[in-house]
Formats: sequence, C-alpha cells, structure tokens
Amino acid sequence: KIALKDSSLDLDCYINLAKCSMAEANHEEAIIYFLKVLKGFDGPESERKDFLYDLASSYASSGQESEAHGIFRSIYASDPRFRDVAKKIKKTGISMRSIPFADSILEVELL
Repeated sequence: KIALKDSSLDLDCYINLAKCSMAEANHEEAIIYFLKVLKGFDGPESERKDFLYDLASSYASSGQESEAHGIFRSIYASDPRFRDVAKKIKKTGISMRSIPFADSILEVELL
C-alpha cells in the first residue's frame, strides 16, 4: 500500500493488492481493488478477462451472486472457452439459454 504513493505504480499495486486480498479471503477488499484495476487497465483483452473473472469470483465468494453472474455471462458471451466460466455459470444455476450470445461487449460498472 505504501507504493501507491507513486502514481506510476498504481495499476501494479492494485493488481497485487487485489490478488493478495483474494488469497486472504478478503473478497470485499478484492472487489474494490479489481474495480480500480479495470478502471485504469488498457492492456490486452486476455488480461482484462482474467481480471473480470477474478472480480466475478470475488463477487461470488462475498455472496453477491447477481454481480458475479452478470460478469461470468459477459465473459462467456465473448469467449465460451475461457477458463471454467461455463462451469461457473452452470454451478451457479444460470441456464445457458439465458445468455445473450449476440452481445460481444464486456460491461463492468466502474466506481
């Protein structure tokens, strides 16, 4: 957290803080950091999907199922083979038929 005083390190710091928060099962804090990561991220789409997946996992672990479902569905719509996103959707009880396949845009509300 001390490194956040240097604005050139913000993104890297937020990524590390988000991952550490997940590892410590502090999902609410991980959500905050992942949202900050996504707000400032302009890297490859594959990395963006990684962050979105981790954000969705944090939402699910913190009991915020609807937020998690929406993000998992967005990932699935753009890349059905990404990690185990199809299993996550099935596991959480969302029917695959309710996923909008025509929308290739990933949307996340950033704070």
